[in-house]
Amino acid sequence: MRPASFLLGVCGFFVCNSAIAPSHVQAQSAKATPLILEKDEGERRVWRSIEGLES
Repeated sequence: MRPASFLLGVCGFFVCNSAIAPSHVQAQSAKATPLILEKDEGERRVWRSIEGLES
């Protein structure tokens, strides 16, 4: 019984990996388009001091 369970597990592993592989290959072949932001666009970073800590 153990060899059959092992063989079934190995087959399941290869079937799952073959289903995942094509999407991984497509992600690598797709090229990213750069985004150019204007002066006042994008994230704003704010410095907040830590309470109780004097600087």
